Amino acid sequence: MKRLLLLLLLAVLTKSTFATHLNPDRIIIENDTFFVHSDLLKNHVRKDSVFENIYKQVEDLEKTLNPGADEYEVIQVYGIWEIIENRVFLIKMTDGVHDIDLNELFKEKKPNGKVFADWLTDTIYISKGEILAIGVTPIREYETKLILQNGVLISRTNYTNQILKKSDFLTDNEFIYKHINWNSIPDINEQTVLLYLGIQPKDNGKLNYIDSSFAIIDNQMISDKENPFIKEAIRIARLVPDWNVVIQRDKITPQLMTIFFDHQLKKKYAR
Repeated sequence: MKRLLLLLLLAVLTKSTFATHLNPDRIIIENDTFFVHSDLLKNHVRKDSVFENIYKQVEDLEKTLNPGADEYEVIQVYGIWEIIENRVFLIKMTDGVHDIDLNELFKEKKPNGKVFADWLTDTIYISKGEILAIGVTPIREYETKLILQNGVLISRTNYTNQILKKSDFLTDNEFIYKHINWNSIPDINEQTVLLYLGIQPKDNGKLNYIDSSFAIIDNQMISDKENPFIKEAIRIARLVPDWNVVIQRDKITPQLMTIFFDHQLKKKYAR
């Protein structure tokens, strides 16, 4: 869970996660399309000097497509992949409208326009179906673990995720914000403080434990549990009667509790 919170922090500070959510890579297996939980091209080629030029070209294209755009609204180039006879091929790079010429990108002719992804040695997760919960990546109903070695599929494990219990108290944020003791935290004026808690529920929805916590104040990460914002968030979390319980990969998955402290919310809810 601490790793999950760190990834979220990086997303908050770089704003990169928003584009990934909008345009994740896709992979086709036996005519079935899955979303990929990582950027298979950029996350791997950036590590290899052989592919440095490819990575730069993709980055340059994204900048060209987004002149002056806010980072929240970036049009991200994503890859479409296909597993054919247990081998992974890159078949397209696109922003949804403009396609990249793979022959030009890789500087050599590829059979049928497909690029064998022999640089891929990794364990990746792909998913499809209804979104059950949102974290750093969406948790979808069906998920598959792929183990790849030099672009070859070594093994595949399928999971069916589910909502085991849905909380009656977290359908909106009213419960959380009505229970904030605004007098216990510093005056925030026009500032916005973001607070994140890692929540591990039990199978009955009751709080098991709070794994991690941090606040984002002026783009700085604060993890001191004596911080008044963190102390107040922990107090509120312990008041929640029950939590959503989501089963992911056969385990109860941790959840992210997010609280915004700002002037408008204080004006609306402070008593």
